[in-house]
Amino acid sequence: MKNSDLTAVILAAGKGTRMKSSLPKVLHNVSGRAMIDHIYAETKKLTDDIIFIIGCEKVKNHIAEYKNCRYAYQRKKLGTADALAKVKKLKVGRRLLVMPGDVPLLKSSQLRRLIDFHVLHDNDISVLTATRDDPSGYGRLIKKNGKVTDIKEELDATASEKRIKTVNSGIYIFRAPEIFALLEKIRPNPLKKEYYLTDVIKIAAGAGMKIKNLNSVNDSFLMGINSKTDLAMAEKIRKEKKGDGSYCGNRNRPRKEK
Repeated sequence: MKNSDLTAVILAAGKGTRMKSSLPKVLHNVSGRAMIDHIYAETKKLTDDIIFIIGCEKVKNHIAEYKNCRYAYQRKKLGTADALAKVKKLKVGRRLLVMPGDVPLLKSSQLRRLIDFHVLHDNDISVLTATRDDPSGYGRLIKKNGKVTDIKEELDATASEKRIKTVNSGIYIFRAPEIFALLEKIRPNPLKKEYYLTDVIKIAAGAGMKIKNLNSVNDSFLMGINSKTDLAMAEKIRKEKKGDGSYCGNRNRPRKEK
């Protein structure tokens, strides 16, 4: 059953410079289809209300083939928080399912678990996480007294925080319109001058909001694509029909700002 109060937001404005191609990253093929096609197909099983955050005409023309989807432009690449803020002027449901546009192994069943978890616990924010033996490169989930208080990108993490093995997937559920007020409080990262969506966790925790994380039971689908090597690996995984959680792929593909 689809959620009538759920809006899915797919962040697809990244240039993907490490792909070394003029083709936008999300339009590169996996198993004969653009990776964004795989994500759209799985998301469509959950909701009919899908918004893409895009950065160029090529992606706009591609998603024009999708049924009843909407889009918003992020013309300047100022980070994922800035990208999500582009949704503010659009009509959305009471819950926003937010995900990156470069996870072609994504499965609706895992997203459904997160949605059910969010509703069951009546969370303000739910974060999909994974446990990695080697968490290098990933954003770390910070907890205090059992409560989620922050997500630290590796670049900003302390030595002790880097030893945390629970990592961020980049997939969230937020309440709307509350999330937009939180986004306005985010300040740009001093090193990259971008607005990190992960910073919203610390702000929300400080405001006393209810934040919980759900660990994925199968984290192979969280593999993100940064390069043509990653693309080939995703192709291999799909062909071999893996997905037992034994391989997450690309340990250097953190949920970090690009």
